[in-house]
This record gives sequence, C-alpha cells and structure tokens, in this order.
Amino acid sequence: MNPRAAGWILIAVSAVSFGSMGVLVKLAYARGVDPFSALALRFVIATAALVPLAVWRGRRWPSGRTIGLLLLFGSCGYVAHSLCFFTALKHASAGLTSLLLYLYPAIVALGAVIFFGEPLGRGRIVALAVALAGTALAVSPGPGNELRGIVLALGCAFIYGAYILACSRVARGVDPLTSAAIIIGGAAVIYGAVALARGSPLPPTPAGWPLVAAIGIVCTAVAIATFFAAMERIGPTSAAIGSTLEPLVTVLAGALVLHEELAAPQILGGALILAAVAWLASRPTP
Repeated sequence: MNPRAAGWILIAVSAVSFGSMGVLVKLAYARGVDPFSALALRFVIATAALVPLAVWRGRRWPSGRTIGLLLLFGSCGYVAHSLCFFTALKHASAGLTSLLLYLYPAIVALGAVIFFGEPLGRGRIVALAVALAGTALAVSPGPGNELRGIVLALGCAFIYGAYILACSRVARGVDPLTSAAIIIGGAAVIYGAVALARGSPLPPTPAGWPLVAAIGIVCTAVAIATFFAAMERIGPTSAAIGSTLEPLVTVLAGALVLHEELAAPQILGGALILAAVAWLASRPTP
C-alpha cells in the first residue's frame, strides 16, 4: 500500500480510538466502575502494551535524566490531565468534554509565544480569537452539562497544553513512542498507588472489564501507536490535522450510543474550535 494512504488510514484509526474514550468511560461509570480503578487499569494496561513495542522498535532510549523528567511529567502532568478529563465526564457530556479539551492546540500556540518567544503572526492571532469565541459559545451549560464539568474540561485543556509545551523541550531528540511509553508508565505508577491507597474496587460486574480493557488497549495503546506510525508516513502537520477527527468521533458516538445532545451554540462553538485548530495545524512551524 502507498505509504501516504497507509498513513491516513492509521491516523483515522488513531482518531477513532482516542475519540471513543469519553463514551467508553461513561459506559464504564454506568456499570459501577470506580474512576481511580479505571484510570489505574487504563495506564497499567497501556504501559504493558507500549513498553514492549518501544523496545521492539530498537530506537535509542534517552539518558537517565531525561527518563526521570519524562516519568515526572507522567506522574504529574498526565495524571492531572487525565484526572480532570475522567472527572469532567461525570458532570458533562462526552461530546462537550472532548470539544473543550481540543482547545489545547490553541493554548500550545499561545504558550509558545509567551514562554519561548515564537512569532505569532496575524493569521495565528485570528485563529486564536476564533478558538476563544468558539469556547465562549461552547461553555454554556445545557442538558447534562454542569458548570463543574465544563470547568474541569477547560482545566484539562490548559493542563494538557502546558504538558505539551514542557515535553517539547525535554523530549527533543527522543523517539516519540518511547517518550509516550515512559510518560504513560509514570502515570500508571501514580494511579496504581492511589487506587491501592484508596482501596478502589476492581470493576464490580463482568460488563465493566471489557470496557476498562478497551480504554487501556484501544483508546490508549492503539491510539498512541497508530498516531506515531501515521506521523512517520505523512508527517506531524498532516497527523495533527487528521487528529481533529477525534472530537467529531466523540460527539457522534455520544449521540448514537449515549443519546447525548448538544445545543446549537455548543455545536457552533465546537465547529469554530475545530476550524481554528485545523488552520493552526496546517501552518508551518515558525
């Protein structure tokens, strides 16, 4: 198969895998799965899949100092991001949570200007303004969307944006899949310890286990592996543009599986956010 065609197929698989997580998490909650158990099992399962894959690829592993920093990012940044996301899903729809999370590329673009002195340019200023306007429309509470869920989803976007900015400096020159395996491993250690300390129960029903397994394998390990495989074939810009399918998958899956509804302003706001992100992703790096 043509490498470019294969790359677009892989990015579609990644987007569907990532995009289905919000719906699977809400289904797991409905079957009595404890949030901290779900998070611990998600990262333990994903680590068990990603670390052997990273070793099999045979890429050079980073220095001990860099590994320590990546583990720190996993145990702090990724833990905070995922905790906000999983908690937001208890108080807001999967579709709205995903749309608000996707504000993070605009946050990364703005943070690169503030902290790293990268030029912004008139086009990027317009894109950021459009993304903020979309956020203002999307944050209006509606059926099933509590204010705390909206705040947590926005917090998730800001935390993830900060995490990406930090990783962009620390993980330079490191194989991206190897970095992801180390970071996910750091999150697995923290969530495993928290779940044990809290006495979080394992999934109480047989129906909960396949959902948790799918969150760890499909929504995390497969999603990450196929994203980086796609990036090697079509480049980071095209991969970033393709990843804008993720919130659309979540919105559609939420409507079909969970019968979620988004109000007209939230649909318009989400469309503005995605348009701004797609434009930002299509621009060359300054």
